[in-house]
Amino acid sequence: MPEKILIRVAFVLYAVALSIVPLVLALSLLLVATSIYGFGQGINIPNIFSLLTGSAPQENRGAILSLNGTILRLGQTLGPLLMGLATTILSLGGAFFAMAALAAAMFPVAFVLIR
Repeated sequence: MPEKILIRVAFVLYAVALSIVPLVLALSLLLVATSIYGFGQGINIPNIFSLLTGSAPQENRGAILSLNGTILRLGQTLGPLLMGLATTILSLGGAFFAMAALAAAMFPVAFVLIR
């Protein structure tokens, strides 16, 4: 499948997985949700790197991948802080639904931004 389609599918999987988490009544369902999320990660991350390396000129490829790594680390730093704020405002379940909505919103964004 083309990388662009796989990235879009990954964001749908993220939204589905994050929507399941607040509804979990048994540990086995949490395993299902985390497996779906992990499958989305397994689809998304390699395809993002493939698109980045394919679109970056060879002389700038290292800088582009370094910038990507920096942005990933920024997301890993700010994500828990924002999730904590969302939990304070919306409750724990509401925060997961908000993140699922954000993942779903990335689906149409991927149509526009990925060339």
